Amino acid sequence: MEGEFHAVNQIHKLYLFEGMDEQEAASLALEKKEQLQKEGRMVKHFTTGMWHPADLSFLAYLSIEEYHQFLRDVLIIWNHDKGCTKEELMENIFAQTHLEDDYAIIAYRQICFPNAAYECLISDLSAREVYDGRLTYPEFRSLHLRRWRHFCKMALNTPNTAYIFENTLFRNHIQELMGFYDMEDERILMHLEELLQQVTSLNPVLCYRHPECISEFVTQKKRCDHEWFEQLSYYVSHSNYGRLRGLQGSSGAVTFLLNRQRIESLSLERFSRLSPELTISLSEYNNEYDACN
Repeated sequence: MEGEFHAVNQIHKLYLFEGMDEQEAASLALEKKEQLQKEGRMVKHFTTGMWHPADLSFLAYLSIEEYHQFLRDVLIIWNHDKGCTKEELMENIFAQTHLEDDYAIIAYRQICFPNAAYECLISDLSAREVYDGRLTYPEFRSLHLRRWRHFCKMALNTPNTAYIFENTLFRNHIQELMGFYDMEDERILMHLEELLQQVTSLNPVLCYRHPECISEFVTQKKRCDHEWFEQLSYYVSHSNYGRLRGLQGSSGAVTFLLNRQRIESLSLERFSRLSPELTISLSEYNNEYDACN
């Protein structure tokens, strides 16, 4: 049955939902969340753009000194163009900020700044993300291994809580290592395996869906969700992988996603062989899903 989850005796504490279509992965993740809640379990569900206990995609990563400077800049703008009370503004920022290992991690896309006067701060925070090749690979690897390891320790201390991650493993890490570090397959596979090794004690489930035909998938998404297509095309053409190969437009997106899917398939083969404790649920998109609503 499509979307069916494997059941084993040991309780799963981590569910990883992966797939080319982020909306479909999100829909399946919500279904699983509802199922777990009906079973009486607490669920913490992490989606793109919100603070994440293991990943840093779409999050600003600031040193404490940089964070304090950011707060000073916020107050300078507020003094000239308030838009809300200072207390409301700072409470909004604090709610989306987590202090960790002498750094501030800010889910800046979740902050509701009162007006356009603050757009320059959003641009500054965007530049403080760790993805898109902004770190050396050893820095990127070390940072994420540490965070995945810390997450696992934290999760083990929450007995009745399950955790759901959306597009955290394949989309974020394969695209980063392939797109901006232009890594060979084996190094990408080793990186993914290292991440999973940090959370094996959580008895993870990897739920993966893939389209039968990438070119048809891109064509249909271009027609149904043009914003998604434009963002992907921009990402591909500006990545090291895309620039080195001259990838542009629909054909460039297809080439990029075909290679990503190939690496995902290699990853699944390796995980099933080397990580028997990892439960993998596979399915393909059907024609009804592929059609525009």
